[in-house]
Amino acid sequence: VALREQESAAQALGVATDRIKQTAFVISAMLTSIGGFVYGALIGFVEPAHDLSLAITMIMVMGAVLGGRGTALGPIVGGLIVMLVQETLTAMGSWIGTTSISALAQMFYGLFFVLVILFFPRGIVGQWIRHLADRKTAAPAFNLPARPKAG
Repeated sequence: VALREQESAAQALGVATDRIKQTAFVISAMLTSIGGFVYGALIGFVEPAHDLSLAITMIMVMGAVLGGRGTALGPIVGGLIVMLVQETLTAMGSWIGTTSISALAQMFYGLFFVLVILFFPRGIVGQWIRHLADRKTAAPAFNLPARPKAG
């Protein structure tokens, strides 16, 4: 957290910031490669034209922004919400009688993305954490009655 918030202060305290950045990059690359391997094994076939398309990239970015970028739980929650919305739109399309509602989904995603940026700039989890912190600091102090004087 110190490296993210105030890198120069962390350096002044003797923290090896370059080493920590390299370690974070390696861990990120390792987890990403494991995710790609599991995805490829699950699907059975990986096609760059589909798997690296702009639509898939935007869905992933929207999941991270919706959940909250500064938390570990945020992208998971955002991804679950985005996938739930996507599956709901697909079910609505099959209920209506069309198999392709990509134009409707793209319009909905665009509107949803703008609304999230406007009303939840920290994401859902970030706003929730901020709300909990505000509730803690705004807790009313108990005023104890004064003790009556003896006598």
